[in-house]
Amino acid sequence: MRPRVAIVEEILHRVDVCTVLECRAVLRAATAASARRGELRGPRLILAELDATADPREWDDLHLQLHRAINDESGNLVLAEMVEELQREVHWLCREQREDLFTPHGRQLLQSHHRTVLACIEHGRADEGMRYTRAHAHLVRDQVIAALTLHV
Repeated sequence: MRPRVAIVEEILHRVDVCTVLECRAVLRAATAASARRGELRGPRLILAELDATADPREWDDLHLQLHRAINDESGNLVLAEMVEELQREVHWLCREQREDLFTPHGRQLLQSHHRTVLACIEHGRADEGMRYTRAHAHLVRDQVIAALTLHV
């Protein structure tokens, strides 16, 4: 197996696990949010920072921060830490193509998912939030794999 193929396989495994864990975090966060009915200030502030930056590396760092903030809303910090660790491993595996990971159009699509997931959490729509979380994870996976395979 060529080294790049092995890296792609490692990323696919990590993204699969992240998807399951993040869906669980969204479920828990939406359930908690329906009890408190409020805007998620921390994640919303990071979302605004993502909108404001054009720098790919800064966007990538903020993207990780946003996911951690959303996962923290689950109230399960062990789950949030596990997801963050897996995402950091994926970023490390992609370090050579970091600036190529997300195109401007791709970032816009991801931001659309972020907004929808946050709205679902804030309004207690757990099932819908999990569907968008899954779609978001698949889009991230596809963009990462595309960036890696461009350099084969």
